[in-house]
Amino acid sequence: MYGETFCVYPWLSLMVNTSGSIDFCCIAKPSVLRGEDGKILDISKTTLKQAWNGKDMRDIRMTMLQGEEVSSCKHCYLQEQVGKKSFRQMHNDEWERRIGIDAINERVEASYENDFELPDHDPLYLDLRLGNLCNLSCRMCNSFNSSTIAKEDVKLTGVEEDYTRIQEKTYGKRPDWILSKEYREKFDADDFWADIYGWMPKLRKVYMTGGEPTMIQNNMEFLNYAAEQGHSKHINVFMNTNCTNANQKFLDSISKFESVDINASLDGVGVVNEFIRGTKSWDIILRNYRSILSLPNVASNISPVLQIYNLNRIHEILYLANDLSEEFYAGKPGLEWKSIGVDILINTHPPYLDVRNLPVEMRVNAKNRLLEFKEQCNILYEKNWLIKNSVDGIVGYLEQPQLDTWEEQLQDFVKMTETWDRQRNTNFSVVDDQLYEQIRGLIS
Repeated sequence: MYGETFCVYPWLSLMVNTSGSIDFCCIAKPSVLRGEDGKILDISKTTLKQAWNGKDMRDIRMTMLQGEEVSSCKHCYLQEQVGKKSFRQMHNDEWERRIGIDAINERVEASYENDFELPDHDPLYLDLRLGNLCNLSCRMCNSFNSSTIAKEDVKLTGVEEDYTRIQEKTYGKRPDWILSKEYREKFDADDFWADIYGWMPKLRKVYMTGGEPTMIQNNMEFLNYAAEQGHSKHINVFMNTNCTNANQKFLDSISKFESVDINASLDGVGVVNEFIRGTKSWDIILRNYRSILSLPNVASNISPVLQIYNLNRIHEILYLANDLSEEFYAGKPGLEWKSIGVDILINTHPPYLDVRNLPVEMRVNAKNRLLEFKEQCNILYEKNWLIKNSVDGIVGYLEQPQLDTWEEQLQDFVKMTETWDRQRNTNFSVVDDQLYEQIRGLIS
């Protein structure tokens, strides 16, 4: 489809980031769109309709159709390099199934004829991240996506010297607005919702995350409005949730839609997930996830983030998916086709959590455990393409050479781990004592 750099997203998708900036893709780095003046487009100053056909969107469309690589799309190119089906490839396949190749061609051709604008074609997919309200403090996350981390960041910045240095090197200085009332209110603006509701009759999919989407009131209002207006029949709801807040109100809201996909953001089983995500609620999370899986209109996957912290235990999530698939779907009439996939995301930012900082030989155990899962749970591996893609792709990623900057990054890793462990009264050795000692040995 239009060459190896083409992605359908710029022709049918628009994203609102937790900061209020307007983007085109959550994987692209940086994906933020800018105007003619070079300034970042933000919903407080730019309408979604203006951004849809703004300078950056036109340039991205043109670059892709010329067969050139888009600089912010390197993460997809990396996934393809290691043999993991990239988001670009998955989205192309998904939307060809959803609307057909002719409808995609129509949008591409329309952009050709209008200086890469799409004046008569509205977005079919909205990625809405309406604030950073979140109850967890995941170690691979940041203040822009978690209000809990933002509060912790205020407490530690300027007090913990290494923490301050590393955070500012990684994310820049924390903006003053991150915990402000004015920041939260920008997502309530009437003109912002006028564009969204105006596009709703033709929307085919909405993705919600955050922050924790079940805690963001605007998300619930969107879902309830869509159901009331009869749009729940043609809008597929796709949501990432940490499963800490699957209350009855949330379950009632998603039950009104014909098609709901839930990605459970779980980075490990038991203490691994608790350590990475700053929570002590694994039993509650598992109970809530079972409640979600019990809804007949819901299909679900688990999306852990591969990082140093869970390197040697990432396979446990795959076995959990296998067990839950057997519990909810195996042998049940009409549900034989269902299973729980695992889409293992690759952490490259923050860079100190990237597993490529470790020598290849220190990744062998993790690789072997993935291959053991492939052999022991071969039915699920062959049946669920997402699991197959994850296992094969992560095995390829674990074989990648060690990063040139590994020593600096591992020093940062140890400093950040020590700071968080003091702050949160945790200890990485509880998760993987041998790996922690090996890392310390590498930089001593």
